Amino acid sequence: MERNSFQPLRDRLEQLGLRQLASLALDVMEPFSPFAAQILWVAQPTLGVFMDRERVGNWATLLEDPQGYNRLRDALLEEKVHE
Repeated sequence: MERNSFQPLRDRLEQLGLRQLASLALDVMEPFSPFAAQILWVAQPTLGVFMDRERVGNWATLLEDPQGYNRLRDALLEEKVHE
C-alpha cells in the first residue's frame, strides 16, 4: 500500500480528534498484528460481501510485515507539513 493511500484514514482520525488514541492502539496492537492479519485472511471471503476483497488482502499483507506495520503507523501519525 502506498503511503498516501492512508491519507483519508489519517484525515478522519484528525477530524475526530483520535490521533492520540490511534497512536496508543497501534502501540498496543503491534505484537498482535500478525494474528490480526491471519484473522483478516480467514475473514476475507465474508468481508468481501461488504468491501473489496483485494482491499482486505492489502490490509492483511500490511499487518503481516513489521516494516509495513511501521509504515502504517508513521503515515497515520506523522505531523502535517504545512506548505
